[in-house]
This record gives sequence, C-alpha cells and structure tokens, in this order.
Amino acid sequence: MHLRIWFLLVTMSMNLWAQAPDPVGIWSGVLDANGNRLTLVLHISRADDGTLSAKLDSPDQGAVGLPVSGLKVSADGAIAWDFLPGRGRFEGILKKTEMSGKWRQGALTAPLTLKRTERAPEPPVSVALIEEGAPSPLGIWEGTLNAGTANLRLILRVMRGAEGDLRAVLDSPDQGARDLPVSDLRVTREGRISWEFKPGRGRFEGAINAREMTGTWTQGRLSAPLTLKKTEKASARPRPQGPQPPFPYFEEDVVFEGGDDGVRLAGTLTKPKREGPFAAAILISGSGPQDRDETVFGHKPFLVVADYLTRRGIAVLRYDDRGVGRSSGNFGAATTADFAKDAEAAWRHLMTRKDIDARGVGLIGHSEGAIVATIVAAGNHSVKFVVMLAGLGIPAQEVLEAQGLDAGRAMGISEELLAKVRPYNAEVYAVMKSDLPAAEAQARIDAVLARLESDLAPDEKARIGPFFNSSAAMLSPWIRSFVRYDPAAHLRRVRAPVLALAGGKDIQVKAEPNIASIRAALEQGGNRDITAEILPGLNHLFQTAETGNIDEYPRLQETFAPSALKRIGDWICERTGCKAGQQG
Repeated sequence: MHLRIWFLLVTMSMNLWAQAPDPVGIWSGVLDANGNRLTLVLHISRADDGTLSAKLDSPDQGAVGLPVSGLKVSADGAIAWDFLPGRGRFEGILKKTEMSGKWRQGALTAPLTLKRTERAPEPPVSVALIEEGAPSPLGIWEGTLNAGTANLRLILRVMRGAEGDLRAVLDSPDQGARDLPVSDLRVTREGRISWEFKPGRGRFEGAINAREMTGTWTQGRLSAPLTLKKTEKASARPRPQGPQPPFPYFEEDVVFEGGDDGVRLAGTLTKPKREGPFAAAILISGSGPQDRDETVFGHKPFLVVADYLTRRGIAVLRYDDRGVGRSSGNFGAATTADFAKDAEAAWRHLMTRKDIDARGVGLIGHSEGAIVATIVAAGNHSVKFVVMLAGLGIPAQEVLEAQGLDAGRAMGISEELLAKVRPYNAEVYAVMKSDLPAAEAQARIDAVLARLESDLAPDEKARIGPFFNSSAAMLSPWIRSFVRYDPAAHLRRVRAPVLALAGGKDIQVKAEPNIASIRAALEQGGNRDITAEILPGLNHLFQTAETGNIDEYPRLQETFAPSALKRIGDWICERTGCKAGQQG
C-alpha cells in the first residue's frame, strides 16, 4: 500500500515519442491560483541518449528542482506533463517561443502560459540573517524526524556559495530526495536558529551550538521534536542484498507499448545465460509512483527478486510505472484498472519474444500490484501463474480503515479519540465513493473536516493532526476508484495457480483476514491450485522485522527475506519445470 511520505521529491525522466517543436530549454510564466500569483519555471533538458528530463521551480515558494514526469509532445504541437508531488497537470500547445494551455490541480483549473527564456529567475538566497557573534551553521547536520507513521532521516547541509554567501539544502535519504532548497535560515547571537523548507511547507525552530541543533519541526498539522547533530559525513544505510556485477545472466533494456495511447513503458528484462526459451515472471509494483526496482527507503526489492529468480533460471521483466522513470504517460490520472492494462501490455510484449516460453509467463504483484495481477489473470487464462505478495483479499476500504486505526494506535492515540473520529471518516469515505464531481466532493469533505476540527479539543488536534489529508488528495482518480474495490470478484475468476504470501508482521495489509479471504474467493471460483501462507516475522516489504512498523523499513538492512525468495522460487519452478535447486 502507498506509504505516507511528507516530501517525496524524486527526479523523474521522460521520453519524447513524436516529432514536434523542440521543448528543450527554460520556460517561465505566472500562474494565478485563485488570486495567488506564482511564478513557475520549467526546465527541459536532453541527455546524450536522447532522453528528456524536466524539473519545475516555484521561486516565490522557494522551491527548486521539483520533479516533472509524463511529458508528451504530439506532432501537432500538443504538449502535456505532470507534477506528481502536487498532483498537478499541464495540457496545452507548444510553439517555438511559448507553451500555453490549462493547469489543473485538484479543483483548480487555470490558464497558464510559459514563455521560452534564456535564463531562469535567480533562486532565493538560503540565508536571510546570520547575526555577528552567532554560532556558525556551516557543515552537515543529521537527525531523525518522527513523522507520525514513519521515522525519516533528515540531513541539512549548509555551505558557502561561489559569491561567499551561505546556502543550505535538505536531504531525505530514506525517500531518495536530495538537494531540496532551504530558505530563510536565521541564526542569532543568542544561539537561536530557524529555517524553512518551503516545497514541503516545513519549518524548523530551535537552538544551535557547535555540536547540534535542537528544536521543533512543524509541517502542516505535524509538530515534532527534531535534533540534528553535526557530523563530518552523512551516514549511509547499508543494503547488503543489493546485487553487484558481474551478473551470471543477461540484462536487456526494453521499451514496449503500454495499455493506453501515449503510454510507452520502459523496463529491464533479465534472462539466464543459456539457450531458451525461458519461463518468465512479470513484476508489478504496489501503490504510488514506482520505478522498476520498486525503490523505497533505499531498498530495491524488485531488483533483489529479479536477481534471485533469474539465477534460478527464470526470466524476469520489471518496468517503471507509467509517467515514472523512462516510462511515458500520466500517472496522476491513472487508476488500478489502468495499471492492469499496463501489466497486460507487458505480458503481450513477452509473447512476441522467441527467448520467452509463451506458455510459461506468470505475474508477481506486490500489494496493489497483487490486485493488478489478479485483474489480468481473471481475464487472461493464458497466464501461467500468479504470485500475490501482501495482496488484498478483503475490500480496499476495510484495509484503508484498518491502516488508519493501526497507525493511530502506533502513535499512542487513545481508542476513545479513534472512536470519536470514526464517524467523520465514514462520511469522508462515502463522498470518496460517490459519483459527485470533484469540486462538489471536495467542498463536502472540507465541510466534514471543518466539523471534525471544531469537535476536537486542542490536545486532540495535536494528536490527530498528522493524519489529516487535504481534500484534494482524497479525491484523486486512483483513490476514488481504489476505495470501491472488492478483490473477491476477480479472484473468483482466476484459473491460474496462485501463491499468496503475507508477512506475519505486516501492519499495512493484515495477514490473517486477507489470506483467508483470498483462499475463500479462489475456492469459490473453483481454482484447484492454491497455496496461501503467512510467513512469520516478515513485514509488508517481506523484510525480517521486529515490530512490522513502517518506521523500521529504512532501518532494516535486509531488503527481502531469503526464506521468502526461496519460497517464491521453489513454487514457480514446480509449475514451470525449472529445477528447484538450480542456480544461474
């Protein structure tokens, strides 16, 4: 399931698939967001291999280098691109000197024209004031923020610029985010310090000495203590399972048509170094924009799975989600059904290859990816096998409700307060599942949240605050589709052998109810090859865990439990003919 991430800002690249005016360059314009005028600067560049990448600046907010994805330019000059962190999308017409069209973000739709320019507006200077005699903030400062449902490392780096002025950037290594702009850094001679992270609307205030900064991090309704200690070098979390070359198998970059017009998916196919054809597995990622390795907190679970299975003699295809990495398309507008069309497209691609056994291609899906795998297999009885990793068996709304309750309990929120919030949650879910237009639905959810806030005492607001989402985030096409989903309907139609695995310490998709419901639905449909197991001690990512809480994910060195890898490999080999003990 999608992890709650406070500032996910990862650079994404795109491909251009049509002849059109060249978009490479710097484009600048002003967006009127309901009376709030914001300068936007779009940077588009081309790598040596022809791949395009883009970043977005919002200088008025102190935001620089925000990720842009899903760039598409048609021969007639139509252009579109996505800003996933803010769920914004631009659609318009590209000309030699300008691109003009509409900007859509939640309920906002506004005209936007970006004109080609030689240079971007100067980024804001990080430092506003360092008083004479104040402690020096120069250096690397590292600490851990308890962001509600996860502990995230933060690294503040303060340095001198070319002109001698001080500048600062923030890294969130557990989220793969780096060089995020920090502004308004102030230090007083009394040892007080403050600085802002405007892209994530975060602010730090506290005290500084030669060894540490100690204070409070505020971001939205979150207010949490934060201590950053000075260090010579930022720490790195070891990931010993990460495969290292040379590999005893072939790797091939592939590109194939996705499930919708304008979607081309880029991925990696690994296959044994011997004569084929080979049985193959397609890896399908979980919720949120995922690259082909399903990278999370520095872990690359799909890379580890692909490496292991290919050494066992199974070819593996993994690919970037639409609109992510080298894949084109609009991730922000996609639903689970769209991701199923992309997975089906991956299956069709393997059917065209002579080195792949067309009768031996199966699907391995993690979390929402397991849902996608069953949707595909329900309609395509040529799928050889299905492996569900932390897949849903109960309705999605029940899973989301359980996640919220468990996260609240993990933070020490009382059962009384959780019960107080529950009826408001029910109202919000009802609106999310309705067919109301986005603007009307957003207004209704805003009204529910306003009533909830008025019903909470100040201390209750402080406790429950980190769990508030904006109404716009609750109304994306994906979540409105997902919250209605009941996996039983598709499970009953799956005829392929199914291996359903769940971690005994998974707090995101609880093992017992989901495994039981998966088995029941498959049996109701007449499936005769069902293996449904709970693996003790493993979390949602199939790491060997202590508590299973999300804040453990980045701290654990293990990426994917060897016992789980072996179970998957043995089960697939039993059904495709590769020898269970075979390596490479």
